[in-house]
Amino acid sequence: MTMMFYQGKRVVFLHKLVVWTIVFGAIFMLTRVPRQQIHQVSVAIGQWLTQNEILLIEKISANYPKIKPQVVVVKGDHSVESSSIAQVLRILHTQSLPQVEKSLALSFQQPISVYLFGSRNGYLSGLEHWGIRQTVAATMVNRTNGVANGSVVYIPLYANTLKGSLYNVLTHELTHVIFNQNQIARSIPTWINEGVAWMEGLQTQADVAKRSEMMLVKRGEAQVLAAFGNHEGVSLTSGENAMLQAPYDVELEDYMAVTKLVHTFGWKNMVHFMKDSVHEGPDTSFQKVFAESIRHYMNEFQKSLHQSKI
Repeated sequence: MTMMFYQGKRVVFLHKLVVWTIVFGAIFMLTRVPRQQIHQVSVAIGQWLTQNEILLIEKISANYPKIKPQVVVVKGDHSVESSSIAQVLRILHTQSLPQVEKSLALSFQQPISVYLFGSRNGYLSGLEHWGIRQTVAATMVNRTNGVANGSVVYIPLYANTLKGSLYNVLTHELTHVIFNQNQIARSIPTWINEGVAWMEGLQTQADVAKRSEMMLVKRGEAQVLAAFGNHEGVSLTSGENAMLQAPYDVELEDYMAVTKLVHTFGWKNMVHFMKDSVHEGPDTSFQKVFAESIRHYMNEFQKSLHQSKI
């Protein structure tokens, strides 16, 4: 696997310094080695770099604890190009990481690993290796553009080719990661977790491809309303199987529920609710911030979907 780190300009400079020191040392040594041994020495140097380059960067990075978060981008299969890794690192650095931390007023607490997959088979194998059942993994390959677990993110590049899509999915999954690292994910309902992640991802996509973002939302909302009009809608608290088998992307329903809440009470109150949920629990925090119970809000929202009044 090939790994790359974003750790700031100082670390990149030191990393290059270490590598060039090795290279010049090798050149000096090779001028004193018989020609028949040059190839063997070159192979040995290459193997050493492959095995130790990451450790060197990690040691150098340890001297700069203020550079956070540490992000590792990994080739999940052999079809991923090095240019894709560079692109993902750039998006993470310039868009996703600052967007999530600023918007949610939170900080990442641990290193983050992002695995990129260039093929469906690679993505499927990665999900299965992650411990996901084969049948569920197969459905996820068809229905997901990315997934996060703890501080690890899987991104199928082949499913994110539309303009701005990669910006969207990276920011979306990093929202889940920052919730995981700050104990918020276990404290709020799944539909709020997903809805907020959608809001964050769409915002980043809109920054680079507003038209694509608008079309995605318009098409998704129409599918949700059509499903409820045909009595095929699922509850905000539906289980995994119902969500994967729904005739629309259930996360769009989550997004619509959160958007309505934010439009009514404001983004600051949403952030306040999520943070307070860690200590007070979601029911108490929701009641205090929004002056109604979660159950009542969900019921009223889904009633509006049935009536197509959002």
